[in-house]
Amino acid sequence: MRDRYFRALGLGCAFCALYATSAGAATTTSTARFAADAAGGQTLVRATTGAVSTAAGDVRASTLGVKDGAGATTVARAAVDRYASMLGLGSGTQLHQVAARPDAEGTTVVYDQMAGAVPVYDGRVLVRIADGNTIMKSITSSVATSAPASAPDATQSLTQAREDAVAGIPDAAVNSGPSLVMYTGVPFGAKAATLAYVTDVRSTSQPVRKLVVTDARTGAVIDTLNRVETAKNRTIYNARGSTSTGSLARSEGQGATGNTDVDNAYNYTGAVYDYYRNTFGRDSYDGAGAGLVSFVHYGVGYENAFWDGAEMVYGDGFAVNDVTGHELTHAVTERTAGLEYADQSGALNEAISDMAGWDIDPGDTTMGEDLPIGAIRDMENPGAYGQPATASQYVCTSDDEGGVHTNSGIPNKVYANLVDTIGRSQAEQVRYRAQTTYLTPQSGFADARAAFVSAAGDVGANATSVANAWQSQGVTATWQPSC
Repeated sequence: MRDRYFRALGLGCAFCALYATSAGAATTTSTARFAADAAGGQTLVRATTGAVSTAAGDVRASTLGVKDGAGATTVARAAVDRYASMLGLGSGTQLHQVAARPDAEGTTVVYDQMAGAVPVYDGRVLVRIADGNTIMKSITSSVATSAPASAPDATQSLTQAREDAVAGIPDAAVNSGPSLVMYTGVPFGAKAATLAYVTDVRSTSQPVRKLVVTDARTGAVIDTLNRVETAKNRTIYNARGSTSTGSLARSEGQGATGNTDVDNAYNYTGAVYDYYRNTFGRDSYDGAGAGLVSFVHYGVGYENAFWDGAEMVYGDGFAVNDVTGHELTHAVTERTAGLEYADQSGALNEAISDMAGWDIDPGDTTMGEDLPIGAIRDMENPGAYGQPATASQYVCTSDDEGGVHTNSGIPNKVYANLVDTIGRSQAEQVRYRAQTTYLTPQSGFADARAAFVSAAGDVGANATSVANAWQSQGVTATWQPSC
C-alpha cells in the first residue's frame, strides 16, 4: 500500500480504538425533546459516548421560548440550554460563547466548552440559526463528557511549560502556546481529565511538528499529538537542507529564478491563493492575508512535503500543483474546522485536502501525478493505491495516526461521486461550506455526511444527491466503524 504521501513522522495513534460509554437518562430525555421539537427531516449522529455530535432539524425560536425579534445569539443560547444533556453536558452554562458568524444564509454561533474559567481542549459547539433568527437549523458538537465543571489552579509557569514542551525536539521553534486547557485526550476520554498546557512546537531541522501537552501542576508530558500535515504574499527559500539554514530565493513580485522548485513553489502557492480568493472570497489560508512562506530542497532525498504550522516545506521535486493545494488546505482546516489529525477526523482532514487539491488541479483523478514518485492516490478509484472506498472496508489500525492516509479514500470517493452528480462548481462550494461552517474538531464520517447535507442547502445544491454520495459508500447517518 502506497500510503507514504505526506505521511507525517512522529507518534502512532495510540488511541485509534474508539471507546464506548452509555448515554444517561438525561441524554435520552433531551434527545426525545429535540425529536419532538424539530419539524421536517431530522438527523441525529451519536458519538461513541452516546452523546449527540450532530443534530439537524428545524426548531422554531418560539419552541425554544424565544420571542419574535430576538437576535441569533439569544436563540442559540436557548437551544444549548434546552438540549445540553443531549450533547453530554450537565447544563448549557458549561458553554461560553466565543463568536457569532453571520453570512448570507444566517448565523453560526460558536461556543467553547469550559471547565470553570478554563477551556476544554477541542470542546466546541456550533449552533446554526437561520430564517431571520426564527429557526435553529442544527447543532454540531465536540464535547468532552468527562471534563469537570471546574478546574484547579496551575502551579507551573508559562516559561516552565514552554521549556518542558520543547525538550527533546531538535532545533525547536514554538508556533503557539503554551495555552491552559482542561485536557481529556484524543479521542475524548482517552486520558484522565487534567489541567494542562498545550504548546504547538515544530523542528526547524526535521519534519516534526507536535502539540505537546504538559501537566500544569507537575510539568509532566502527558500526551503528544502529531501535527505535521503531510498563501498572496509569497516568499520562497532554498532550504539547503533545513528551514533554519535556508536563504531567500524569491519574494513577491520578483521574476523567475531558473530554479525549478523555487519557481514552482512561487507559481503554485499563487495559484492556490487565487483559487481560494476567486472561488470562496478567502484571503489566504487564515482569511486575513497571511503570507505564504515556502522552503524547497528540504533534506536529502526527502520524498515528501508538509505544512509545519508556519510554512510549506518540500523535498526535491515535490512543489507541484495539487500537492501545494493539499498542504495549504491543511492550513485552512486548522483555522476553521480544526479537525484532529487522528482516526476519522484525521482521515477527513486528509480527504478535504485531497478534495481541494483535486479542485485546483482537476485535469485527472489522481493526486501527485507530477511527483518524482508518481501518483499516490486516485479520487475515483481509491483501491488502485490500496485505500478503502466503502465504509465496510474501513481500516482499524494504530499506524499513521489511525490510518488517516488510508481511510481518507472513503470520503475521497464520496467527493468523486459528488463531482460526478452535481458538478465540480457545486461540489467545491458544498465541501468548503461544510469545512468552515459545520465540522468540529472531532467530527467523524457520519458528522461529515450531515455537514455536507446541511451545506448543500446553504449553497443551493441538491441535498438528496449529497446524501446519496455518502450513502453509496456505506456512510449512513449513524455509521460508526467497528473499532
